[in-house]
Amino acid sequence: MIDVAELERAIKERLRKREEVIRAVGDFALKASQVLGPLTAILYGSYARGDFNLWSDVDVLFVVRDEVALPRKPHKRVELVLDLVPPGFEVHLVREGELRRALAKRAFARAALAGAVVVLDQLGLAEELRAMGLGVEVGGRGAWRGLTGRTSPPPRQACAPRKS
Repeated sequence: MIDVAELERAIKERLRKREEVIRAVGDFALKASQVLGPLTAILYGSYARGDFNLWSDVDVLFVVRDEVALPRKPHKRVELVLDLVPPGFEVHLVREGELRRALAKRAFARAALAGAVVVLDQLGLAEELRAMGLGVEVGGRGAWRGLTGRTSPPPRQACAPRKS
């Protein structure tokens, strides 16, 4: 027989852990934006989907403006923010144009971002990703826009696309 109280406790703990990770991604993204300039931070993978386990890493994609000088080799790009990367985080950096081309041409890129969480949206990409049918979550309880310089958001404040 299923212990409903135990099941509810386990679900609440899983949701709490996911929100904790979303907040950590937001804090990391704000620090990274001081180095990289305005960016959109996307949590994808198991923590975004909610099916993480003890061995899961935290998959984060930073999207920066096309004008940002990034090394050509993707594995060298993370060196720009390496000192800021929290333990257990797997970070990738791309320019806006690179992301758009990948999503237009590569099914695996769309699959990777399906169900992702836009944690910080200083570039205003969230609605564009939604319009592509990716089913991204904008914000989550632990996410925020991050333009005010606050280190933590008020509860339940969702991020919004940036107005040009």
